[in-house]
Amino acid sequence: MTPYQIAEEIAQRVACDLLPPRTIITPMSPPESKTGRQRQINRLRDKLALAFSEAIKSERECPGVWVCDKCGFTQFKSILHTQNGAISTDARPHLEPCPNDGRDMRPVTWKERCEDLAKICEGQILRAVKAEARIVQLEHERFIDPDAP
Repeated sequence: MTPYQIAEEIAQRVACDLLPPRTIITPMSPPESKTGRQRQINRLRDKLALAFSEAIKSERECPGVWVCDKCGFTQFKSILHTQNGAISTDARPHLEPCPNDGRDMRPVTWKERCEDLAKICEGQILRAVKAEARIVQLEHERFIDPDAP
C-alpha cells in the first residue's frame, strides 16, 4: 500500500468516525450551518493530518528495533509465542534506557536496518569467498605434496 492509499483509507475511516451516519457533505453548504460545518471539516482535517503523519512514521520505523546513538547498542524486542513457535515484533513504545550508558534509545528506520543487513551480508559473502579460496589452496597443496598432513 502506498502512503496515498493509506491516507485515503484513513480519511475514509476518520470521516466515518467523526461525522454522524447519513450526513451528506455537499460542496455548497447553507450559510447558516457554514461555521459548524467548517469546524467539522477542520477537525476532520486535523485528525487526518495526525493519522497520516502516524502512518508515515510507522512506515519509516522498523518495529521492535531500537538503537543507542552513543554506543551503537541495538535491541530487538520480539514476542515468542510458545503455543505455535511463531515470533512477532513488540511494537509498544520503548521506555527503557540503553543498558550500557543509560541514554534514551531511538527506533531504527527501515533504511538503517536494510543498510546494516547489507553490510552483514557483504561481510558473510567475503568470509565465504576467503574460506573457499583457502580450501582450494589447501587442496592444491595436498595435490602437489600428497605426504603433507
